[in-house]
Amino acid sequence: IKNTFVKRNMFDFKHIKPFDRSYIDQPGPMIVFATPGMLHAGLSLQIFKKWAEDERNMLIMPGYCVSGTIGHKVLSGMKKIEIDKKLVNIRISVQYMSFSAHADAK
Repeated sequence: IKNTFVKRNMFDFKHIKPFDRSYIDQPGPMIVFATPGMLHAGLSLQIFKKWAEDERNMLIMPGYCVSGTIGHKVLSGMKKIEIDKKLVNIRISVQYMSFSAHADAK
């Protein structure tokens, strides 16, 4: 095992790249593993608003979302959500992945 990882970085994945803001406006399908999990604010929410209406895109929710948050609404299967006083049609593929460091994680 040691020889394998001395020769290559075990965390160097061919198709996984650090996110660059220029990706937000690029055409084509995208998959985002994003935080904060509740899509409350920040870059995750900006990306979601931009990509939510394209069914070629995917959002992987990495954990629990509190009731009332955008993340919870998306995971609950809502197809239209008001964000910043604008109605957004949710066509993006949404997947849930339990990703928790808490002792009670399943």
